[in-house]
Amino acid sequence: MSYYSVLASAGLGAPAPSLITQSFNIFDLLQVFIQIPSQSISGIPLIQFNNDTGTAAYAYNIASSTLVANVVTLVGATGIAGTANGIFLGQAAVTGPVVSELVIGNGPSQAHAIMLRGCVGIMDASAPPAIISGSGVWSNTAQITSVQLSSSGGGNLGAGTGILVLGLNP
Repeated sequence: MSYYSVLASAGLGAPAPSLITQSFNIFDLLQVFIQIPSQSISGIPLIQFNNDTGTAAYAYNIASSTLVANVVTLVGATGIAGTANGIFLGQAAVTGPVVSELVIGNGPSQAHAIMLRGCVGIMDASAPPAIISGSGVWSNTAQITSVQLSSSGGGNLGAGTGILVLGLNP
C-alpha cells in the first residue's frame, strides 16, 4: 500500500538569507511545496539538497509564460553543470512572490529527476502572475534528506517563506 508522509516543514518568522529543512527520512518520491512572499533583493529563488552548494551536480530548464493583451509570451532559462549551483525556481529575477511545487525522484544510487511548476509575479490582481514550469536534475546519487532554499540575488527571503516536504513510498 502506498502512503504519503510529512517529512519536513520549515518557515521563516523574520527575513533571512536561506531556509533549510531538518534532516528527514528517505522516501522514493518527494513532493516539495515552496511559498516565498518576497525577497529583499531582486533574485531567482534557488533550491539545493543535502547542503550541497557546488556547481557540478545541477542542471535545469525553466520556462515562464505570461499573458499580455491575449498574447502568450514564453521565455526560458537554462543552467548546466559548472554554471548552475542549484535548481532555479523561476526564469527572471523578482522581489515579489514565488510559489512552487516540485516532484523529485529520490531512488537509491541514482540521479534525481525534478519536475516543477509554479507562479511568480505581483499578487495584487493588477496582472496575472507568470506560469513557471520546468525540469532539472541533481546528479548526486545520495538520496535527498534535506532541502535548502535561498535567493540567487544574495538578499533575504521574506518573513513567511515556507517549505513543506512530503514523501511517498510506493
